[in-house]
This record gives sequence, C-alpha cells and structure tokens, in this order.
Amino acid sequence: MNVDSEFDLEHMIRAGQNTGKRARALLRINPDVDPKVHRYVSTGLANSKFGIENSKIIKYLERIKECEQHIELLGVHCHIGSTIKDVKIFQDAATIMAKHVEYIRARGFDLQYLNLGGGLGIDYERQGDNSIPSPEDLLHGIRDLVKDMKLKLIIEPGRSIVGNTCIFVTKVIGVKSNGDKNFIVVDGSMSELIRPSLYDAYHHIELAAPSNDKETAVSSNDPEN
Repeated sequence: MNVDSEFDLEHMIRAGQNTGKRARALLRINPDVDPKVHRYVSTGLANSKFGIENSKIIKYLERIKECEQHIELLGVHCHIGSTIKDVKIFQDAATIMAKHVEYIRARGFDLQYLNLGGGLGIDYERQGDNSIPSPEDLLHGIRDLVKDMKLKLIIEPGRSIVGNTCIFVTKVIGVKSNGDKNFIVVDGSMSELIRPSLYDAYHHIELAAPSNDKETAVSSNDPEN
C-alpha cells in the first residue's frame, strides 16, 4: 500500500494492530518535476494533492519506526502524471527519488522497491508519431540507476497499454446551426467520453459509412453490441 498522508499511515498501523500482521507499505513522495502535460493529469508537483509533504519525511519515518511491529516500509513511490511523451522526465524523477532512497536507507530502512509511476503518451492524433515512447524507452534511461541502487523497479505505463485497442462508435442523429456554427449531434456524450471537455484533449474522429441494410445496422446504444 502507498502511504499518501498522515491519516493513511495511521490507518495502516491500525490495520496491522487489528490483524496481528505487518502492513507492507511504500512511501509516496513527490519528486516535484513538471511532466509537461495538462495540469489535471500532472500529479507529482510539490503542491499536488497526492503524496506526502517532503519536508515531513523524517516525521513519517519516525512514526514507522515507533510502530515497526505493525508496518514495514519496503520502498518509495511517485507518480508524476499521465500521457507523458518525454522519457527524460522519468529520468529526472528517478534521480530525485534515488536521493530520497539514500536518505531513508541512511536512517535504517531496508528499501527494496522504487515504484516510478507515470503514464506514457498515446498517438491520439493517429499521425504515426514514432517519438512517443514505449515502456522499453522508459526503462532504458533509468535501468542503470535502479540496478546500481539494488532496487526492484515498478512502472505504471497506464492507458498506453490499451488506449489504442478500442474505438467509440456513435450515430449521427441530427445537424443544427446556431449563429455561424454547425453542430453535429450524436448519440454519445461526455458520459462516455469526458476527456476532450475535461482535459482539452484531442479526440480523433472519422466518418464511417453507414450500413445499407437497416436490419443489420448497429447503433452504439444497442445493449447487445
């Protein structure tokens, strides 16, 4: 489990007390690097709602030491954002997290894991963009650092694993005009696809030829399809 706040830590300690077992935990730390993505999916800056306050790391460590019969600190975790296209950002984050690992190890903790969270980008524009990194590209830039520190690495490629494996099919139900704009109305909405409105995200659209056979034509709201 990830220790993301002081109350998270206390909940884990209490769970360990109640079960007679040691909670296995990672400490979520913000490396404070800018992933250069939409602010809503930027999750590793100093003022992010995620992760602990770095200036209080020593307090967390002291509390864990006090309750080490109920909780075991095995590593550190960070998550810097989603749809990241520049793997150098992961290298910067890994370098900063390595310093935190050294700091925590120096205080008597046997850290084994580095969870370097952050989702990779996707070619949403369908332009055949070869610059978008793969998980292998991510690993290439940090492999030596993690190996030298004798850490087990966890990565979180996120939606890039499956994001290009599906499509959102809708049917045009009408066209309307307001002022100098024309609007195509379809039987889909933000209920199914919120990203363009929430994140200003690009969504590729293609017009599919309709079926000539009305009996076999399938609507996107057909519960059987």
